[in-house]
Amino acid sequence: IVPGAFYDPSGRKLDILLEAARREQVDFIIHAGDFCHGIDESEQARLAVEPYNNCGIPAFHAMGNHDTDNTTLDDALTAYGMDAPYYSFDARGIRFIVMDTNYCNVDGEWVHYELGNYFTHGGSRGYVPKAQLDWLRERISTSRCPCVVISHMSFERPDGVINADEVRAIIDEANRRSKGSVLMCINGHYHTDNLRVLENVCYLDMNAASYYWLDEPHDHYPEELCARYAFAAHTLMYEEPPYAIVRIS
Repeated sequence: IVPGAFYDPSGRKLDILLEAARREQVDFIIHAGDFCHGIDESEQARLAVEPYNNCGIPAFHAMGNHDTDNTTLDDALTAYGMDAPYYSFDARGIRFIVMDTNYCNVDGEWVHYELGNYFTHGGSRGYVPKAQLDWLRERISTSRCPCVVISHMSFERPDGVINADEVRAIIDEANRRSKGSVLMCINGHYHTDNLRVLENVCYLDMNAASYYWLDEPHDHYPEELCARYAFAAHTLMYEEPPYAIVRIS
């Protein structure tokens, strides 16, 4: 949420999502990153995060590239109620592994996205550092449950995580060792829907709940709307928020 940048009816889409979650009696809710542009002095972001965190259903976050645009990583983690930028939890016989794909490689050092620093790093951004790869291997190998991996950037798309092949190698190795160790990977980031199966693992590309981004602007919205919101002409806004209910059997 950047004031004056994106058009978004206040709270309505989030209300629709939370109502659907209650109606479907889901075990938990999770987003795949870019919930907002960081909790800063603007009240709008806080008014979205707090209802999500306190909706009465276990609510989880995955870090997206924009979640720290206006804040430090530590401040974003505090606002989201996260102890660390990547973590795992078990629910109903499944281990959910929430990864963090928001690292730059700057002169051989891993630097996490915060305060918009990644905009200046171009092709050196979108990595999973080695320490997190080792952690992923351990989380899968020690699980007595099948695993589902959730991240912001894709481990399947050509324009996804730069070292996605290393992530898939860990997943494929685990499945060769024990069939069905990792069932599925879910990502956000691209504002599209897609499903691809690689080595018996489903890679689900989840749409955004708000809009589709266009690099080239269009002229289909009223001039006054585009004058008020800087990026309105670069978006195709969804009247109703897309979401998914995932059932694992």
